[in-house]
Amino acid sequence: MSRKKSSPTLTNSRPQKGLSLCLILLFSCLTFLFFPLHHVAAPLSSFLIQSEAANSSPAPSPSPSSSSSSSASSSSASSSSKTSQIFEQAVSAWQSSHLKAAQKGFEELIFRYPDAPQVADSLFYLGEIYEKQNLLYEAQALYRQFAERYPNHQSTPEALIRQGEISYRLGEVKKAQKIFKQILFHYPNSSLAPKVAFRLGDCLYESGDTASARLYYDEGMKRLPSYLDEHPQTAFNIGSLYLQDKRLDQALSVFLALGKNHPKFEAADKVLTFCGDIYAEQGKIAEAVLAYQRVIESYPDSIGAQVSQIRMADLGVEYPQLKNSSAPPAFRDPIAAYRQMIQRKNTDPVLAQLAEYKLALALQKKEEHKEAIGVLRSLLAKAPKESIQQGGLFALKQELVNYINQCFQRKDYLGVIKLYEENKNLVDSFLQQQKTPLPYFRIAQSYQNLRFYPPAIQLYRQAKTMIDGQEKATDSLSPQINFQLGWIFFQTEEYQKAIDSLKQAVSQEAASSNSTPPRVSFFALSLMGDICRERKDYPTAISYYQASLKLRPPRQGVEQLLKMGQCYRRLGKISEAIESFSEAVNLAQGEKEQQVLAQGYLYLADCQYQAERYSEALVNYRKAQGLSLPPQDRDWVLYQIGNCLLKEAKPKAAGETFAKIKAATQDPIWPIIVDFKESEINWESSDTRRKPL
Repeated sequence: MSRKKSSPTLTNSRPQKGLSLCLILLFSCLTFLFFPLHHVAAPLSSFLIQSEAANSSPAPSPSPSSSSSSSASSSSASSSSKTSQIFEQAVSAWQSSHLKAAQKGFEELIFRYPDAPQVADSLFYLGEIYEKQNLLYEAQALYRQFAERYPNHQSTPEALIRQGEISYRLGEVKKAQKIFKQILFHYPNSSLAPKVAFRLGDCLYESGDTASARLYYDEGMKRLPSYLDEHPQTAFNIGSLYLQDKRLDQALSVFLALGKNHPKFEAADKVLTFCGDIYAEQGKIAEAVLAYQRVIESYPDSIGAQVSQIRMADLGVEYPQLKNSSAPPAFRDPIAAYRQMIQRKNTDPVLAQLAEYKLALALQKKEEHKEAIGVLRSLLAKAPKESIQQGGLFALKQELVNYINQCFQRKDYLGVIKLYEENKNLVDSFLQQQKTPLPYFRIAQSYQNLRFYPPAIQLYRQAKTMIDGQEKATDSLSPQINFQLGWIFFQTEEYQKAIDSLKQAVSQEAASSNSTPPRVSFFALSLMGDICRERKDYPTAISYYQASLKLRPPRQGVEQLLKMGQCYRRLGKISEAIESFSEAVNLAQGEKEQQVLAQGYLYLADCQYQAERYSEALVNYRKAQGLSLPPQDRDWVLYQIGNCLLKEAKPKAAGETFAKIKAATQDPIWPIIVDFKESEINWESSDTRRKPL
């Protein structure tokens, strides 16, 4: 008779190991429940350990005789009819889920008729009954004995599978893995082989051997992809591996099917979250947001909902241009979403720390560095998970540097210095780790601008050391550092140090691969000219000014021309001075810098007056007068205009000009000078002077 049986699906749920009556050792006692004492048969344990040969060979027959043969034939027919009846009744009870009656029937058949052809199927059914009653160790023993006793039976592969699956359910993953490998080795072409490949993949996945798990999962998918429809945990494992391998389309297909077929799967929230992650990875932001929102709405108390809230807020930070009024709140206002996660009591502690970290990054992106620093300090004070702590500490250091840069850009030099002084160890640690000299340069400039020269020098040198230690030096920063050092040495009157630093800046910029105009060299040569002019070395100063003017950027160089003209004037080279001042005036007119232009006209007019070119000087004095001049220069310009008018024999106009000085000046010396000039004019114009003695 063919055996009709069902194959209950085994899930990955693992009941705790319980102790039940040991079938192998105590089964003989059960016979008293079914038979009278005089019908007690051999214990089941004895039957299970009989050799296959003894079972398959007929029992020895008595000596032949007609009476004995007839009696044996009658007894055999009666026995066959009885075993068939017991077996059919037991199978019927099994199919009707009357497990106790089925168990009683199968056990009776095994005990009373150990040689019956239905014994093999009865053993298998009995294993299933024990399995349904969660007597897993007893069921496993029966399946094992069945496979050993009947290696060629059609149900032997399934008995081995059930044995392996029970081991898997009991947490004996290595043992299950060994059994499944044996099945594939002995029955590679069995219709059950794909199922075994999947289960072996589950064992390997759980034991951490994901590389081998991938191979068996792929083999199972080739031959039996529909297996995943009934095995959600296996589908979840395979989808997770696809996701790890960036096989996004395949992972998404598996997760979408899993979510549709098993909405109550214990990890359904994670499945939908992974779908959102895949959509986000593929750049399908709208689909990702919808997936995350579905997790939040369908599984509001799950970890997946909390993760989805954070992920959706992350997308809101990254894609602000996609926000609209119909978007979910976490996407529209990610900062508020992060704060909600932090403040909510039932948020997982690790996720709350992650939300706090993400909040700091969102504030960083909005350049709200001060608030971001506060959030990161709060996060680190809670001694969070090590990975978040490391990321948070790095972000805090980065934010301190960002805030320093922000203060520098808005010229809050005192704020820069305060931040650095209060967080020196953190800032130094970050800059040394990142090998970033630019913040040191800006901090040094802040000290320099507030005239704290010693710390500025120290930080400039620290930045130089960092640059020199890099394989590829920063082309543009090294010359700037040397220029700033030269400027500081100039201010502290350490002229030789200043010249040395400035020369180094010029040579570094000349050797630089940077293709931009040599701006630093222009200012460095000009400053070297200032140093020589300060030391009254006018010829050398002129040579530096001339060298700087050859490198001048567009519409610059007025100050250098004015200073060079002054040097010529000090050397008595008036024509060269006039030429320099004239060029400065022409260049300043293009720049429309009133104060510099007025200064240029004044210097030019003074030289022209000195060269006795009075009419030209008068024109330029009047141009200077019409521009923005400091008070002391205004009085001088009026005085020189008066002198030019006198030189051109216009005493009346000169007198009126001198009178203006007396009316407008705040300097007490000028009225005295003007009185002297007026008396000189009166004497020059009197008739007495022209009469002969």
